[in-house]
Amino acid sequence: MKIPFFHYTSLDNLSNILTNGRLVSREGLKQKGAEFVDVSIDPAQTTRQGLGLLNYIPLFPGFHGLYRSYELNRFMTDNYDDPKVCNKTFYGALNKTLQPKMVSSYEKIIIFLVNNELVFKFADYGKIRFFTDIAIRSNSAGMLVRNRKDLEKWLTEGIEGENISGEIDLLDDEVSIECTSDIEAIIVDNEKIRKKVIDIVNSYKTTGKMPSILVSKLPRDPIPQVKPYRKTPTDRQVAFAKYVEDLKKQGIAGEEFREKRDRWLREHEGS
Repeated sequence: MKIPFFHYTSLDNLSNILTNGRLVSREGLKQKGAEFVDVSIDPAQTTRQGLGLLNYIPLFPGFHGLYRSYELNRFMTDNYDDPKVCNKTFYGALNKTLQPKMVSSYEKIIIFLVNNELVFKFADYGKIRFFTDIAIRSNSAGMLVRNRKDLEKWLTEGIEGENISGEIDLLDDEVSIECTSDIEAIIVDNEKIRKKVIDIVNSYKTTGKMPSILVSKLPRDPIPQVKPYRKTPTDRQVAFAKYVEDLKKQGIAGEEFREKRDRWLREHEGS
């Protein structure tokens, strides 16, 4: 099985990643005292902390959408035998959470395509955790992964039609995903970001083959706006509000105000 695995971050974190020579978990970055741009969908990290995932690197099996640019689609066709499936969790993290949160800086999200065989190797080492949905959701179940066979099983069971579900978390014990030797491609939103990525990567002495830098737009589907429910006031309520306003304009207050208000309500009861 050759399903692709993706990890997203911000362009602003790329120099830090290349300096470390590998992807580093959130906890690892804090221990190093490193500055990083937080693009997690749960900045407080309380749920992930409760699950013991702060020193894990999150990955998504499957791309964020069925649509892929021509160059990315060709790359995937040439190098992968995965079904063309959409990871709904990955899509939701980007489109529904990060897009409205980041606004104009959303285009800085870059996506690493991680070496498929490496992830399965780490599964054999017992360094992988698998969740049936995004880990922080209450309905997400953590599944036992002892080896490659277990991971393949959960991935296969997570495929339904054109969708695949799940989040993979890789333990960061100082041996993780080397950058750039374990990165097969870096996927960016547009040509401007591609040029910036190429310039940054070329400015570092990296090991391994230069990953392909591919453009495929981030999801920007409209997010449904739920209008707040407002009950239309009745004729009686409108009339009462006008009556109260007239009393206030006349300077009527205190006991006289309460008497007139209560009399109006009795006289118009049921209207």
